[in-house]
Amino acid sequence: MSAMTQNNTQIIATSGRSLSDFHGGIHPAEMKSLSSETAITEAGIPPLLVLPLQQHIGQASKVLVEVGQQVKKGQLLAEADGYISVGLHAPRN
Repeated sequence: MSAMTQNNTQIIATSGRSLSDFHGGIHPAEMKSLSSETAITEAGIPPLLVLPLQQHIGQASKVLVEVGQQVKKGQLLAEADGYISVGLHAPRN
């Protein structure tokens, strides 16, 4: 590994690859100690899932299910209804 400095730029060469640093860059603390020694846990299912029927532009999707109806993961909940619209599928059972 070799290091060179030119015009406040540090270049580190390893195996033909290089990394650059520049004056004034953002270098926040990584804080890896907060999670590196903690077991991964399952997030679970939230009590309420909110699924928007309209994107930032375009028509809202046409709802195909009733309030309180049981749905299966991947089931089509709303279909595209217009020029710029999108179908919506159930993310969970």
